[in-house]
Amino acid sequence: MGAGEGGSGSEEAGQQGVNPCVGADSYHLRKPEAEALRSAFAAEMQRLYAIAEAG
Repeated sequence: MGAGEGGSGSEEAGQQGVNPCVGADSYHLRKPEAEALRSAFAAEMQRLYAIAEAG
């Protein structure tokens, strides 16, 4: 019954079917964590770009 359709948190998503809004809500619940990951990723990309520029 809808196994694997919802991906992460599929039990919650299964109640309303596969709805993009459910995924968006799940993202907003973890927004501080996502922001921290985005910031860390941006810093790492800057570091790698600097290494590449240095040759």
